[in-house]
Amino acid sequence: MRHSFSAPFAAAIGSPAEPGDRPIVQEVSVGATRTLALLSDGTLWAAGSIATEINTNTFIQYMVEVAGLVESVFTAGQECTCVLKTDATLWLSVSGESDRFEKMLANVIEVTATNNHIFALKVDGSLWAMGPNNAGQLGDGSNASRSDFVHCLAGVASVAAGESHTLVVKTDGTLWATGANESGQLGNATNTSHSVFAHVLSGVASAAVGAHHSLALKTDGTLWAAGSNQSGELGDGSRTQHTSFVQVLSDVSQLWAEANYSFALKTDNTLWAAGSNFAGKLGAGRSGHNYEFAQVLHDVGSVALGHWHTFAVQLDGTLLATGTNRFGELGDGRNVTRKDFAQVLTGVSRVAAGIAETITLKTDGTLWGTGRNGHGQLGIGTNANCSVYSPAIWRSGGDVTVGKRSGPSRLSLVK
Repeated sequence: MRHSFSAPFAAAIGSPAEPGDRPIVQEVSVGATRTLALLSDGTLWAAGSIATEINTNTFIQYMVEVAGLVESVFTAGQECTCVLKTDATLWLSVSGESDRFEKMLANVIEVTATNNHIFALKVDGSLWAMGPNNAGQLGDGSNASRSDFVHCLAGVASVAAGESHTLVVKTDGTLWATGANESGQLGNATNTSHSVFAHVLSGVASAAVGAHHSLALKTDGTLWAAGSNQSGELGDGSRTQHTSFVQVLSDVSQLWAEANYSFALKTDNTLWAAGSNFAGKLGAGRSGHNYEFAQVLHDVGSVALGHWHTFAVQLDGTLLATGTNRFGELGDGRNVTRKDFAQVLTGVSRVAAGIAETITLKTDGTLWGTGRNGHGQLGIGTNANCSVYSPAIWRSGGDVTVGKRSGPSRLSLVK
């Protein structure tokens, strides 16, 4: 799964309070063993397996002066955490030691990460990368893995990173690609992999990548796709691989891609899906893939993709869910896979979906969790799995005080 720092949650911790009374939740990140919540006062709170020999099934204060975070980055097979501090420095937890952080880079404004490698965008528009590079996915001109950040491109506006290929939208609206290309996912009219970024499309507003396919949303609202199409993930009505970008949809405002499936939100707030429908994650109401984009919902405001499950928040705050439900991650009170979207919660502002864990932020400012919980990562006061949404518990008092930026840290900064 891919992770990037996101826009603020506009709600307060705990029960509703007067403005300024409590910090607000800006961001929530769900990992395999822990959940992190960033508050507007710059404090970072955590639940689950959060540090060496420290486990908690309630949220406790973990770090201060934080501006953004990325959870579930894997280095040397260990789950790590990326933290962007308020001074624009980027810190990465030491592999295997989630309570020790190293300063990696300065002047950073945005971070995008896969489960293996990390991209950091600096204030000056330069793009820096570290991690595995066997397919040239870092775009630094080599296939050598990097344990420190290296510069790879200039004039960058945004990044879409896959497991082995990367798309970058530059400030001039051009799309650049690097990495694996066995299915034509770079969209450069070949199947040849690249270790440097190459220009592949113009007039682009945003991009998304799956395992072996790429999506690009142009400024005119048209959706373009390239790469593998074995499951219909390009949504052009065929199973034909495309090594150049082809138009597949119009009037699109947002796009999402995962392994071998794609979602597009149209300007009329209808949600469209294409590709693999394994475990019902497209919400098409049936088995079988979608080889062409088909409407699956209406009145949608945002979407969150889990491992094999999907969430949609409608404009009225209704949360809908579909897909695998082995650990209760859909939160519908049962552990049965769904093939169509079903209402599971109301009054929702946003949802963060993990592999089998789900955290939702409600409009009243409360956090609720459901799904896998063996490490206490839902922060609901127990380590038992949960199939219905339960409220998060915030442990304040002692050395933890909600709303304070000072106080002891749960980690050590080693560089």
